[in-house]
Amino acid sequence: MLLAWSALLDLGLVPTISRETSRYRSGALSDQQFQGLFHTLQMMFLVGGFCGGGGLWLLSDDIAYQWLNVGDLSRSEVLLAVQVMVVTTMLRWMGGLYRGVINGAEQLVWLSSFGVVAATCRSILVFVSMWLFGFTPKIFFLHQLLVSLVELIFLYWKARSFVSKESVSHGWWSIRDIAPVLKFSVVIAFTSSISICLTHLDKLVLSGILPLIEYGYFSLAVLMAGVVTMISAPVGGALMPRLAFLHAEGNDEKLGYLYRGATRLVSALAGSLTVYLYFFSHLIVYAWTGDAAVAREASSILELYSLGNLFLAFAAFPYYLQYARGDLKLHLWGNVFMLVFLVPMVVVFSKEFGALGAGRVWVALNFIYLITWGAYVHWKWLPGFHLRWIWKDILIIILPATLSGWGISVLLPIANGQSEALIQAMLVGAAVLLVSMVSFVLSNRKSG
Repeated sequence: MLLAWSALLDLGLVPTISRETSRYRSGALSDQQFQGLFHTLQMMFLVGGFCGGGGLWLLSDDIAYQWLNVGDLSRSEVLLAVQVMVVTTMLRWMGGLYRGVINGAEQLVWLSSFGVVAATCRSILVFVSMWLFGFTPKIFFLHQLLVSLVELIFLYWKARSFVSKESVSHGWWSIRDIAPVLKFSVVIAFTSSISICLTHLDKLVLSGILPLIEYGYFSLAVLMAGVVTMISAPVGGALMPRLAFLHAEGNDEKLGYLYRGATRLVSALAGSLTVYLYFFSHLIVYAWTGDAAVAREASSILELYSLGNLFLAFAAFPYYLQYARGDLKLHLWGNVFMLVFLVPMVVVFSKEFGALGAGRVWVALNFIYLITWGAYVHWKWLPGFHLRWIWKDILIIILPATLSGWGISVLLPIANGQSEALIQAMLVGAAVLLVSMVSFVLSNRKSG
């Protein structure tokens, strides 16, 4: 949650530097212009990191002792964990600038490979550190801190390789370097702030309401449902700079073809994963944890958040289109309308119904946003496109997987133990994915 809220500090500069890197590669920016922009934004991130991290550090006592419902946990241990989280968050946030440059340069193979290595170090090698030094929160978070520091160094090295070595005449900091992109950046900053509120307000509210053990069930379910976003977000990350590049070239035909193809890819991958998580939530959680009580508490939350995340993944596509055109006015107003409805509903439903209430709000509002505001954006830019996009690029791929997932869930016997549950989960997941990929291939042939 700290990582997500830290994005408020970047003021829309990460997607801006990504887009400007794409434009630089297409020849729209000179070497000197891009170098000046890079160095100025880098200085802004350093200042923002120290200010934001320092502010959170000063609030760490209040977070640990007053906001969190720590129960029987050691307060000093919770305080240390929060403080290390703050520093780790700032390191990873500063790395966002360099990721933006690398993404804009479309070095996606390197970035993805490096991401796999960093994630492995963060989530798997941590067990080695804990085995050597102790299975405690302190060791866990210190390991995350070290990995984040090394990750930042490598990202800086890679991003710096795309920047011209010629020196600029006006130093490393100049408002003139960011003036041309300031309007675009401010709009992104505002919409990003709203998006963060939309996607993480429920987690913030529930962190102060639920006891930590119940918040743990909620966090587990949201973490698993986040795999849907992990599948779809890289597609968007790769798509946006390429769409911006094609728009700069005036190649609207190829832009539209790529837009629809990326939609079908998300439908096949994120769609099949959502079907899997929705119909087999209890089986999956039990296979992972081996704890029937955890599976019982987390499965319903997992169903809601996985479905809501899928709607959110598709609702992001009209934003990609606006991003490529450099006009985010409609995205701004759509987020404002969404925020007006979401904030009171999340607060009321979370306090009244807990995590399930927040999950229901998440599903309903993301669905409404997709079928209403997404349709309006497409109508403005691509009249007559939205319904064909929904049917030919989304539903025609997801529906077969949905029917197969539902049928298997009805016929599947109850697993006898964690091992059997794990085998069932693997087989069912493979079956749903296979149906989805067949639909994807057939859909591509028809479109081709």
